[in-house]
Amino acid sequence: CVVTTAAMAVALPLSGWLAVRFAAGVASAFVMVFTVSAAMHASGARIGAGMVAWTFAGVGTGITLSSALLLAVPDWHWSAQWWLMAAAALPLALLALRRPPRPQRSSQRQAAPPPAGRDARDGREALDALDARDALDNRDARDARDARDARDARAFWSLLVAYGLFGFGYVIHATFLPTLVRSVPQISAYAIHAWLVVGIAAALSVFVWAALGRRLGALPALLLAYLVEAAALLGPFVLPGLPGVLVAGIGLGGTFVGLTSLATVYGAQLAPMAPAAAVALLTGSFGVGQIVGPVVAAGMIDASGGFLTATLAAVATLLVAAALIAATSPRHAWHSPARSTTVSGDAQSGTGQ
Repeated sequence: CVVTTAAMAVALPLSGWLAVRFAAGVASAFVMVFTVSAAMHASGARIGAGMVAWTFAGVGTGITLSSALLLAVPDWHWSAQWWLMAAAALPLALLALRRPPRPQRSSQRQAAPPPAGRDARDGREALDALDARDALDNRDARDARDARDARDARAFWSLLVAYGLFGFGYVIHATFLPTLVRSVPQISAYAIHAWLVVGIAAALSVFVWAALGRRLGALPALLLAYLVEAAALLGPFVLPGLPGVLVAGIGLGGTFVGLTSLATVYGAQLAPMAPAAAVALLTGSFGVGQIVGPVVAAGMIDASGGFLTATLAAVATLLVAAALIAATSPRHAWHSPARSTTVSGDAQSGTGQ
């Protein structure tokens, strides 16, 4: 990521610029997957766990830092500004190379030595009888577990589609927010300030969403984040001028990181034996939405001559995504507080390696 940021400081033809942006996207996806997987591995994938919350807060902190740096050097050449961004990212990247602490594993009691002689024979007969009874008793439990796993699998694939739809709606909000600010003469000078607001809201809100996740559970908190994001998109059209932009900026920053943290950890909980793979799939789905969103929105803006049509499309997409998750989520997900749901120890041992 540092290298691709520095590469933006070089004057390149369009093909070179596209190649650098593609490489930056791939690098960012890898950073996202490995960082989140490592944080969940160290914390047991608990919504609201300290390391998970602080990891996602880093996204907002980075947006805040980059916006503040640009505001401090508004007269610098664009190339020098990119070099400044790369220089600021380098020590943070080196700091991130530190391995997170490993989760503490509970010590297991050692089994007592087996008895000898007649006691051993009697003990084996008793154990055989218990095994036979347990085989009958566990059949129904196994069938119920298989049915629950199937429901969780369907819920995960629905979440995967919904998360891609979130990428579509989010990127329209994020891409065109500065453009929207510049289009209003009274506040056109505050485009970078809008991103500063986004960053601060993102860095702080993740802890709010973590608390809601602990209080309500991952699924209800996730759906709430979708609805708040959709409402925030309408801010500039309901409240003209600076108030509407502030609503849009705070709404964007105040939801997208929290929604990302809730969705990725919830997805890992739906696929507890492969949480890192779940995060990777969700990240890829989000990336597809980010690719499609600007292309579709640009066509809508060109056709309509304004941002309203594209914004309404983003709102509709987010609402459809929330409805899809709500309709397909298993019943137990509605009643399971996030603080009591963790990725199994066997799955954790394979995450973040």
